Amino acid sequence: MFLKEEQILPPPNIRITKESSLMRIVDAEAQLINDFIDEIEVTATKKNPSLTVQVGRHPILGKVVVIETKQGDNVIVEVDE
Repeated sequence: MFLKEEQILPPPNIRITKESSLMRIVDAEAQLINDFIDEIEVTATKKNPSLTVQVGRHPILGKVVVIETKQGDNVIVEVDE
């Protein structure tokens, strides 16, 4: 189960506000994830039995983290530079 955006607490040195966030979290369906993975340059991948995390660079969005779960609760995280 993933936390809602309001429930995520950043590390003390990072401030996330509604006005100027350092990251954006988006729910994504499986087809969107597949298309998105084809568009990014994947720099790291980590898998375990319940999820796969891929980190990479998108040509427009910059740094991104893609989280795929076996249950289909997929998330794309866009991280500001």
